Amino acid sequence: MRTAIDSGQRGFSLAGTLIALLLFTIFAATLSGWQRSLIQGFVAQRALENHWRANVKRLEEWPLVSPDQLPVQSETLLHGCVSITLFVPDMHGSGQPLRRERCPNLLSSSSP
Repeated sequence: MRTAIDSGQRGFSLAGTLIALLLFTIFAATLSGWQRSLIQGFVAQRALENHWRANVKRLEEWPLVSPDQLPVQSETLLHGCVSITLFVPDMHGSGQPLRRERCPNLLSSSSP
């Protein structure tokens, strides 16, 4: 009875197998890191959208304050970016400021 070693057939070498295992581990870890960062980005974006929705809803439920009376601050930042901060009070007069930054110069220069 002939075995694989006797017939001249050889399997994978130990060094090649270890290198392949190392590359597979690096590849799997990289994909896992990308997935984790994508999920964190989606969670952060969803939280920001929910924050804005809650404040818009708060504005709709708060009839005593007109949008013209809300304190809005606008300032120009580096590279022509504009920061707009709006304070939306709740029923108790407290609340969190909403801040948006727009960079039209950076967006127009990066488009093809």
